[in-house]
Amino acid sequence: MTLDLNIWISKLRWWKHQVKVRSNNLEFIKALTKGQLVKTKIQDHGKNNQIKVDHAVLKRTSVHIQGDCCLIEIGEDTLLDNCKFFLSGNNQIVKIHAKGRIRNTSFWLEDGNNRIEIGSGTSIEGAHLAATEPDGCIELGEDCMLSYDIDIRNGDSHSILSLDKKERINYAKDVKIDNHVWIGAHSIILKGCHIGKDNVIGTGSVLSHLSTPPNCLIAGVPGKIIKNDITWDRDRLKWSKSVLKD
Repeated sequence: MTLDLNIWISKLRWWKHQVKVRSNNLEFIKALTKGQLVKTKIQDHGKNNQIKVDHAVLKRTSVHIQGDCCLIEIGEDTLLDNCKFFLSGNNQIVKIHAKGRIRNTSFWLEDGNNRIEIGSGTSIEGAHLAATEPDGCIELGEDCMLSYDIDIRNGDSHSILSLDKKERINYAKDVKIDNHVWIGAHSIILKGCHIGKDNVIGTGSVLSHLSTPPNCLIAGVPGKIIKNDITWDRDRLKWSKSVLKD
């Protein structure tokens, strides 16, 4: 196989930055040259897989693909630090849009035809996102803010059966989180949840099959709406005069 000059230059840079890439796919390797990789390990054990890195930075990140026709797409000016991608099965998709800041996070896709998508400007300090059954989806909107030790999954990974008919009763259901949602540390968001925009999820909450309107504060085990008509801001705002009067 003949590699062009840009790929050879990138391979030299990768050697310096402790990057290991194992793939027989020339286009797969060529797409990586548009990003900055540091201490990153990529293993492609399938066919026709793609990683598209659009001027993003991958540090201490590992990618393991065990399947065919999978796609990982990292948007412009996105930083991934200490992240893990595990794609098992065919036609798995992970899309992270522009200006993301994602640390200490794992993306786990099994069985095939799953999609995990993260909107632009979203930040994650530490999470496990798992699409564990075929044809499933986990979506995070734009400008979301996730703390650490957060678990988001669309399935249970194993089967629960009814005792009388021996039929499965716990099939996977998609998870959708709209734009500008703040998720506190140690929270768990399970299958069937749809979280409205401008919501805040309190620390240690557990949500399952919950659908919420916009502008809610959600907390508890199980999670429920405890306050309406709220929003939030990334900045630590100073007290206003109107607040002090109240």
